[in-house]
Amino acid sequence: MTNLSCPGTPRFCPFCSSELSTKYVDDRKRFYCETCEEVIWQNPKPAAGVVVTGNEETLLIKRGIEPDKGKWSIPAGFLEQDEEPEKGAARELKEETSVEANPDELELFDTVFIEQPGRGYVLVLVYLISKEEVEGGVNAGDDAEKARYWTLQDLEESGEEMREPYLEPVREVLKVT
Repeated sequence: MTNLSCPGTPRFCPFCSSELSTKYVDDRKRFYCETCEEVIWQNPKPAAGVVVTGNEETLLIKRGIEPDKGKWSIPAGFLEQDEEPEKGAARELKEETSVEANPDELELFDTVFIEQPGRGYVLVLVYLISKEEVEGGVNAGDDAEKARYWTLQDLEESGEEMREPYLEPVREVLKVT
């Protein structure tokens, strides 16, 4: 259901600047411009991430920025306007960990839907690649405070927290490999 009261939701039409009303379209209440007669769609922002796995462990980054600063996550981020998801996932992996993956070797594994309060929704395409198929040493970069391989057991026993939306895909991957 569209969240019509979330901070950051549109109040004015992006085409003509008229104040928006709401209207039921496709059985959902949506923002609507009566002047332009246009529905103002609220689509999630696309993002991509990579789970690098092998030897019962996965490569994670400790977030250095909000949201969820200080929590562990898969390397992931927003796609550029003209960027293919696999290339964006490989770019984020390199920016956040210094590890390089061939985008053609990434396998779509899962999708994660994240609500960012006040900022809308994000749809993350989660790709999978084996540790043997990547190159480079692990070094935290970009908005990552730390980067390292973890087993799920070591992460849970450490008292460190993992970013909730990625916990299930990581658990699933570690069962698969």
